[in-house]
Amino acid sequence: MRYAVLCVVLLGSAWLLMESREHGSSSRDWRWQAQLVLAALGFWFVGLSLLGWLLGAGGDGIMYLAKVLVAGMSIGIFISLWLAGWSKDFIIRNHGRLQ
Repeated sequence: MRYAVLCVVLLGSAWLLMESREHGSSSRDWRWQAQLVLAALGFWFVGLSLLGWLLGAGGDGIMYLAKVLVAGMSIGIFISLWLAGWSKDFIIRNHGRLQ
């Protein structure tokens, strides 16, 4: 189950990264920049999880703290994007007009 979650986070982060890069680096809209940060945090979470798995029992407390910190930042960014209408923009862009 742990590896399934890592795969979903990895694929979701890759999708967010491609979606935010589609608008170019010249985009000044904070939502696309926050989406890019959210993708980077997802990659960081997967990296920390794999590093913790490789290290085994050493550094469990630090790895847990780092993963919880990254997860908390990701949740905060996701909620702020959701409240700003990010999902509405996504639906309109991919499925035409919102009904």
